[in-house]
Amino acid sequence: MTVIIPQLTQIQEFTVAGMSVRTKNEEEFNPQTARLPHLWEQFLHSKIRAQHDSPVYGVYHHYGSDSSGYYTVTAGIEIASESKAKHLDRVTINAGNYLVFEAIGPNPSAIINAWQTIWSYFNKKPKYERTYLTDFELYKTPHESAVYIGIK
Repeated sequence: MTVIIPQLTQIQEFTVAGMSVRTKNEEEFNPQTARLPHLWEQFLHSKIRAQHDSPVYGVYHHYGSDSSGYYTVTAGIEIASESKAKHLDRVTINAGNYLVFEAIGPNPSAIINAWQTIWSYFNKKPKYERTYLTDFELYKTPHESAVYIGIK
């Protein structure tokens, strides 16, 4: 596995709209209860994706606690905050500091490896602490993505 060194960056607030599910890691580790593969399949075949030529986001929000609790994931695209797309779930990415973990290679394996690196990184008590407000995956190309983790 490639070592991923996170980069600190600052993000301005923006809005993502798409489709959402509520889940937790324990359920996602079990193929029988995993909801995320279905969410992504549904989103990638939707009109949302087909009608927009923009990067795709996977936004993690409404955390119940920490990485062991429930959270909501929204698969979507960036929209103007005043957009009239009422039929879509919306989430606002909080402005602030984020650690960026690059994920290079075919997905979903590259993004899964990035999340494993993130959990390991934060289990080692680094100098940064997660906010558990908004985190997001940014899919730039089929082989280039990144995970942005909100930090205090």
